[in-house]
Amino acid sequence: YFAGCVSLMVSKVLAAINRFSMINGGDNITVALSGGADSMALLHLLYSNRERLGITLCAAHLNHSLRGAESDCDENFVREYCGSIGVELFCEKADVGFYAEQSGKSTEEAAREIRYDFLARVSSGKVATAHTASDNAETVLINLSRGTALKGVCGIPPVRDNFIRPLIFCSRAEIEDYCRENGIPFVTDSSNLSDDYTRNKIRHNVIPVLQEINPSLCSAVTRFTLSAGEDCEYLQSVADAEYLQHLKNGKLTVPCDMSPAIAKRMIARYLDDIGCVTDSLHINEIYEALGDKTRRSVSGDKSILIDKQTIFSETDAKRSFIVSMLDYDREKFDSCLKVNKLLLNNAIDCDKICGKVVLRTREAGDEIKLSGRGTKSLKKLYNELKIPQNDRENLPLAADDNGVIWVYGAGVCERVRVDRETKQITVFEVKERK
Repeated sequence: YFAGCVSLMVSKVLAAINRFSMINGGDNITVALSGGADSMALLHLLYSNRERLGITLCAAHLNHSLRGAESDCDENFVREYCGSIGVELFCEKADVGFYAEQSGKSTEEAAREIRYDFLARVSSGKVATAHTASDNAETVLINLSRGTALKGVCGIPPVRDNFIRPLIFCSRAEIEDYCRENGIPFVTDSSNLSDDYTRNKIRHNVIPVLQEINPSLCSAVTRFTLSAGEDCEYLQSVADAEYLQHLKNGKLTVPCDMSPAIAKRMIARYLDDIGCVTDSLHINEIYEALGDKTRRSVSGDKSILIDKQTIFSETDAKRSFIVSMLDYDREKFDSCLKVNKLLLNNAIDCDKICGKVVLRTREAGDEIKLSGRGTKSLKKLYNELKIPQNDRENLPLAADDNGVIWVYGAGVCERVRVDRETKQITVFEVKERK
């Protein structure tokens, strides 16, 4: 029985690698290693087949500091295991709880952001994550419960940039069987046993009911997501071709007889290109308003003007800003923070400043390392944050003798951020000049 499971699982992994061209001979693969069954099975399988695949292998573990001593035990466990098989391991410790509190993000979102930044920094090639068919099914159900469009039911992509998911065809049960047969040790994250997180609620309460209807649920969902992904990719290619044909002088014309599937994708791309954060609500509002003469608000202060079948961005005059630097002691800051969590995005630790602080706008070569992210040029950061082009040269920032420490709308540099030991704090207060 176990021999059959093992051979089937290995064949599924090799099939995924071949189908999506995940690995080429000579690749360096960094395994994202939590210490759980999935990632330990992935490391063992790639290590056992490293010569067959022609790869070099290392691993990376991020201690999220969310479970106290248990998190430290997990780190020690993966250190010992990698040492025993001679695999190089990169380890780092992060205060995810504090970052989540600081950024106003959920614990899951904050952990994912910090983890992917860590993996991108330590990898010198491709990163293999242990996402499985079970994870994929859970993701689809979560997205469906939130009212997703087609893209959301395409599931977890087998390959995205330099991230690969060789276990994407394997169920969690198959992986646990593989670990037992091969004597692979693993740890169990106690937070996975709680229903405090959305994914756990789906995993513990919804998936078992659906598996009573179809025991091969994960395989069925995998087939569906691959088919949906092909459809989504084709529709996007058609929409991109139509978009280029109907975009002139910054204005997009959406023909009245165009399929909604293509028209809405064109609108989504237009919003993305002008620096708006897109969501289905805004896209549908603009689509439903076609044929009228009206205005629709989108992200931030930006508006879209609709003139019959043509949409275009309302051109704002370049904005200017007034920046004040306000001093807080710790007691006053903590009191204000209870009312305004976003205060942390504009707060720096006075004792960490190098030299003098200067308020200015962007200059060539400017870069910043935001908390939980790698160092980025401001050009790349503005692109990622979709800052409108006409705002970029006027956006205020602060720099000390060692470089940029704060960017309005983006946050503060990690080296000067407020932490639990901070006593004296400066907060940048920004008002727009009318």
